[in-house]
Amino acid sequence: MIDVKKSAYRFSRDCVSGEIDRDLVESIIRKQGYTIIYFRAVNNEDEVGTVLKTLNLESMAMHSRGFIYADDKYRLVFVNEDLNEEEKLIVLLHEEGHIYLEHSRNHKVIGLDVIEEHEANEFVHYVLHPDFLHSFGKKLKKHKIACISVVASFIIVIGCVT
Repeated sequence: MIDVKKSAYRFSRDCVSGEIDRDLVESIIRKQGYTIIYFRAVNNEDEVGTVLKTLNLESMAMHSRGFIYADDKYRLVFVNEDLNEEEKLIVLLHEEGHIYLEHSRNHKVIGLDVIEEHEANEFVHYVLHPDFLHSFGKKLKKHKIACISVVASFIIVIGCVT
């Protein structure tokens, strides 16, 4: 069983420095060799529609906010372009969850297995809403020189007082 919370925190530590936004998540996904394709739920009469039709993904596009297709030739992350910015961020993080948790090893189309969907949703939650201790630890690491200075100053003051 995957420890999703631990994986999400490892992802945050290793891949996220600063604010999490759509551009950052898109960049992370692209660095992992995936192409991001924005689609419409209906009326894809362009190159995107051709890709969806060729890969037999038209039904997925009509019923999904996002999904992954990965085989020996393609590594594609599909995101519904009609979503607002916050929803796109959540969908991209969800799909990154599938990638990071290595769900793509089992199927060509990711987004059909109930357990994997639950894990990807948990991944999004922990990345966007880390618990207090994780947030505090991340802030300590970010400001470790300042923290060391404060602790050293405190020790010196205590030593001088006693």
